[in-house]
Amino acid sequence: MIPCLPCPDGGTSGRGSRKCTPKQPHPVIEDHCKSSPCGNGTCQNRKDNFTCSCFSGYRGDRCEIAIDVCTNSRCENGGRCTADGSGYYTCVCPKKFSGFFCQLSALEGNHSRWEEWSPWSNCSAKTCGEGIQNRSRICVKNAKQIPCHGDSSEKRFCNKAKCPVCSSDDLLIPFGTSVNCSGSTRSTVCRPVCDPEFVFKTKPPAYTCINNKWSPGKLVQPCVPVSFWFKWSPWSECTSQCSGERMRVRTCNSTHEHDKSRHCPGEDFQKMSCKRKTNATEDVCNDCSEDDLVSAYGVSVNCTRNNSLTCKLTCDPGLVFINEPPVFTCNNGLWTPSKNLIPCTNIVPPETLSVKFITQYPDLKCGDCETTNDIKWQLLKKSRAITCVLSNKCLVDVKEIPCETKVRIQMSLEINSPSYNLSQLEDFVEDGTKNNILSELETSIRVLDESSLFVKKANFTVTVNKVATPEIRETSLGSVKCPNGTLTQGLLCVKCPPGTYFVDKACQMCPRGTYQIYPGRHSCESCPTATTTKNMGSFNATACLINNEASSNM
Repeated sequence: MIPCLPCPDGGTSGRGSRKCTPKQPHPVIEDHCKSSPCGNGTCQNRKDNFTCSCFSGYRGDRCEIAIDVCTNSRCENGGRCTADGSGYYTCVCPKKFSGFFCQLSALEGNHSRWEEWSPWSNCSAKTCGEGIQNRSRICVKNAKQIPCHGDSSEKRFCNKAKCPVCSSDDLLIPFGTSVNCSGSTRSTVCRPVCDPEFVFKTKPPAYTCINNKWSPGKLVQPCVPVSFWFKWSPWSECTSQCSGERMRVRTCNSTHEHDKSRHCPGEDFQKMSCKRKTNATEDVCNDCSEDDLVSAYGVSVNCTRNNSLTCKLTCDPGLVFINEPPVFTCNNGLWTPSKNLIPCTNIVPPETLSVKFITQYPDLKCGDCETTNDIKWQLLKKSRAITCVLSNKCLVDVKEIPCETKVRIQMSLEINSPSYNLSQLEDFVEDGTKNNILSELETSIRVLDESSLFVKKANFTVTVNKVATPEIRETSLGSVKCPNGTLTQGLLCVKCPPGTYFVDKACQMCPRGTYQIYPGRHSCESCPTATTTKNMGSFNATACLINNEASSNM
């Protein structure tokens, strides 16, 4: 399934659409202040119009009306009001009076007097921002050169309209993008840069601001991620009605196709456990869990889940199964062959290793003890040439097999088993690790093999009454002698596992109503009064249930 792709350059689309609607460009705002409509003030552009902030001394929508400041002037003693055109006025005093408002009398010949003030200077702030104006006057001193009373200069604030300020905060900066700016509050230049793991698709312009007017605009060209994930695909169908899995995938869009280290972080797939929904009103699905299995002595379980839960058994180090265990499987909560695991058991070193040869003498009759003893003596004498007898590594024994129709003589070669250390046996059982003692066991086996080959090829013909007696050589038989209460398994011996007991050279399952926790026992323990077990072969006292419960569970 091909995943949905995002629309290019910020476009949009409806749900299930095959086409993208291009992103609408930012509207161009008309500059209504371009014609300088505010003659005696500053213009502020608006979306559909403009507003004027008038300088002192002017009013009206376009600051076209000059305010007559002399209407309410405070000029006294016949002083004449003169407006300066900036909202301020001065009083021109008669010769006998002085002061800002002509409020002071000047007696000619006795007092010095001020000349009229000079016009106010131009405002130090030409267009916006608060500035200062200055003016001065000259003192005309009397004959006694008495200084004039008051200051010879004055200043005042002018043009109090605020100037437009350029700030990078006015810019619309997308995620993954930042700007480096330089300049002043009146004139600023900002250059976009990308954050780590982001790049520009095309080279971006520089963004310039003069008197809070940005060019080419306030929206900064965005950076795009170096690598980003497309949306997840829909979840797949559950693989099983019970304890299944479903998954979903996603695709990485990377601008660094050859640099794997810069691909999208995270996994491109997800899995989750699930169950298939059915039309049934109740959940008929029974989950399978490894925890359902009843543990057994020395057993480890390794389970894998596909459509069903499959579990394989292994024995802990130094332990073995008497027989190859089955694979335990579970479907919809039903375990096959059962939930009860098969226990492992302990290994025991053998007592001796031996090989036997049987020879028939068809011409001799049964019951002739003297002749039989003579044959046994001749065979014993000839056996001194056998390899392991010459090296004193084995013992030889010659005896007569009970006679039925023909005389049969058995010759045995026997080697005592080396003394084992239990940990050495455990290592050997677990991974085939060899040591000096196990190497000695191998040597003993090899000696017996060589001796057997020698016996098969050598001339062991005997004479009776100075006449060679024909013989028939039967197949040699190798054997391991195990301690009492144990069974032979290869070159080693094993105890009967828990849940069984040793009887008649075999391991028998504990009958119903009994159990056995330990390996190598000759009997089973009885359940407490009024309780019994559900099945044979129980290896734990917890298997003993009240009779009614056991019957209902069968």
